[in-house]
Amino acid sequence: MTLATVASGVAVAHQFVGFDRAPLTATAGDSVEVPINLHRTDRTTVTVDGPGGGFTAVVVDDGDEQATLVLETSGDNVAVEAESGTAELTDGDGSLAPGEYEVSLSVRRGLGDTTTLTLTPADEQTVSLPTVVGGLLGPSVPVALLAVAARAASGRADDGE
Repeated sequence: MTLATVASGVAVAHQFVGFDRAPLTATAGDSVEVPINLHRTDRTTVTVDGPGGGFTAVVVDDGDEQATLVLETSGDNVAVEAESGTAELTDGDGSLAPGEYEVSLSVRRGLGDTTTLTLTPADEQTVSLPTVVGGLLGPSVPVALLAVAARAASGRADDGE
């Protein structure tokens, strides 16, 4: 897709950049990969803004019209690097606390893109079935005991038929 504007009889093609995958999710402390497509440009400005801070970085493509910005969120400040290109933090401290962030791409003369990045807390855990069952009956009832009781009850039901 090529965007063109006619001005005084001269067609001018516009630059545009976009996210290859959106929305973005990650756990705080992990790496976040942000795949970017670039058209008629070799650089884009990436702005991340949200409740826990934000930053601006410039990503320069190596010529294949794609770049992946990698955000390392494990320290106090986010480190930025790029696969198939370069990235440089230009503004802000890069700190990202868990929360939802707006991530935008922009170019000097053209169209950009916007998505969201959701960082979940590192200590947030998914609840598995044994945790739920044990929690309902109290911590003193081991899950193995519940399984034995279920098998015994199942066996008695089969004997009665």
